Amino acid sequence: MFGISKQRITAQHRARFRMLQDMGCVACLMEGDGYREPDVHHLLAGGVRIGHDATIPLCPWHHRGVPAQNGELLHGPSLAERPRSFVVKYGRDRELLDYVNRRLGLL
Repeated sequence: MFGISKQRITAQHRARFRMLQDMGCVACLMEGDGYREPDVHHLLAGGVRIGHDATIPLCPWHHRGVPAQNGELLHGPSLAERPRSFVVKYGRDRELLDYVNRRLGLL
């Protein structure tokens, strides 16, 4: 289903990345915090990216543990800082990917 770690970025992937940017951080959406500009997070299997179709939008806090520059209070655990807590609160990779794809109208 998914490509390999060195998968080439196609026009279809670029369109997906734009939709992810427009959607905003999935964890912030689940928190009811509204739009927060996201990074495109690639899901992994065995520490290797499984393809550009296996991507979800996460803000710098939820993705990498980078606090907001404006001092805004951030909710929920960071995937980088507390991965187990992140999974308990927001779901496993596959659940988040399905949620994102449903919101994008891809499922």
